[in-house]
Amino acid sequence: MIPWAGRDAILATPSRNGVLRPTPLFHALSSIIERDSPALVVIDTLADVYGGEENSRVQTRQFITMLRGLALKHDTTIVLLSHPSVAGMANGTGASGSTAWNNSVRSRLYFERVKPVEGEREDHDARRLTRNKANYARTGASLALRYSAGRFVFEDDVFGPAAERERDDDAAFLSCMRRAHDVGQSISPALGRNYAPNLFRQMQEARGVSADRLARAMERLLQRRAIQIIETGPPSKRRKELAITDGVGFPGSDAVSFEPPSNPLRSP
Repeated sequence: MIPWAGRDAILATPSRNGVLRPTPLFHALSSIIERDSPALVVIDTLADVYGGEENSRVQTRQFITMLRGLALKHDTTIVLLSHPSVAGMANGTGASGSTAWNNSVRSRLYFERVKPVEGEREDHDARRLTRNKANYARTGASLALRYSAGRFVFEDDVFGPAAERERDDDAAFLSCMRRAHDVGQSISPALGRNYAPNLFRQMQEARGVSADRLARAMERLLQRRAIQIIETGPPSKRRKELAITDGVGFPGSDAVSFEPPSNPLRSP
């Protein structure tokens, strides 16, 4: 850790002709990396170390190129932390300033609070880390994290192994489906008044499982064909509903055997 609070932490500033130049601190950082040979260097935050214009594509590109030069020279990985703009938080991209901040890097992760589903109480400790860009991996993969005792940990470390929790969630979803069918309530796979996860989360059979987890359970059960989407109603007003596939997918049934997919961000 190299604390620099209350001091000038700028690593690069533009010259009179607008070309970004490294500061003495940049060269000092390079010397520290060469001395200690870290596998990972985290710079916190962009606003504290970048002396150029945030919206200047040229200067932005120059700064990322300087950091890439450090990574190549010392065979290390550099993570540059940055706060999103209001628009970036609203649209879920986490972007801020010039598009070159996204376009110039090889990968970009977005760390955000988990927004509650409509009608669900907000979980202030829940976070999500999403891979928004990756030149050498699949984008869109995410990790569920939770604030606990002053740090962020994997949700699995708080609630137990993911595979076990997923099986319990699947069982809760099927129990809710049976209850809905017993009382003649139609349930829909699409967002709306009868959206299954929103209806089920209020049932005792859900055992407190959130609508978000119930939605993931619904997708798993559909993929396994433990439940199916059927069309009902007159020809002039057809609607899609969920139904349990006969003899398949009930808790304790031997008809279905599956392994929950591993989280791609936790794989080696």
